[in-house]
Amino acid sequence: MANAEQAQRCRALFSEVVMTAIKDYARDGDKGVAAMERWANSRDGQLVITSAGIEHSPQVVNALTEKVRRKVAAQKKREAARKAAQAAAIAAL
Repeated sequence: MANAEQAQRCRALFSEVVMTAIKDYARDGDKGVAAMERWANSRDGQLVITSAGIEHSPQVVNALTEKVRRKVAAQKKREAARKAAQAAAIAAL
């Protein structure tokens, strides 16, 4: 039983590494999408993904890059809304 718990903790740890990679690459904007794809296909990325309990495949790489792409788009949308709100506040003065 202890081995199963330890294995689960290791998978959870590596899952967090994958989630952190998504967040980090999303912060890089459009460059992050290509960087995520390169990382996910690299030997290190494949090892981390597999250690997280995810079977590495082209579909997984596509899903990871799409997640980064969606996060980047959401960040751009929030930034545009923030700028519009600032412009409206300045115009109201």
